[in-house]
Amino acid sequence: MTNQTYYVSWSTWKEQQVETPWDFWFISQGTRYKPRQTCDSKLVPGAAMIAHAFQTQNQKLLDEIEANFINDIKLLAFIPALDPQHAQHQVQMLFEDAEFDRVCVVDQQQQQTILQLITSAMAKASVVG
Repeated sequence: MTNQTYYVSWSTWKEQQVETPWDFWFISQGTRYKPRQTCDSKLVPGAAMIAHAFQTQNQKLLDEIEANFINDIKLLAFIPALDPQHAQHQVQMLFEDAEFDRVCVVDQQQQQTILQLITSAMAKASVVG
């Protein structure tokens, strides 16, 4: 069998920096929260609680959530692998908590198109932000 390139996207709550043998890109920040390793809070932050904290500008609650919880982020990578399971396994070796959204074979043209979309979106975000 020969390696193919797989588009892999996943969510993670990883707190530490990770070095990978392949490049990966940040896609979005999610709204699902998990306790940090150092969590000492009794809160269970759900979407309604978070929305309420922002709407009421409850800084104390926002600070507690930030200090004790981490929200998910979505990442993507193009990973050379023998099959989809092998691609997922490579991600899981570095992001143990990975929840996969998509794993599919892409050709060089599809990969370039996706990378151009990412570059374009990042450029627009930096102009707006």
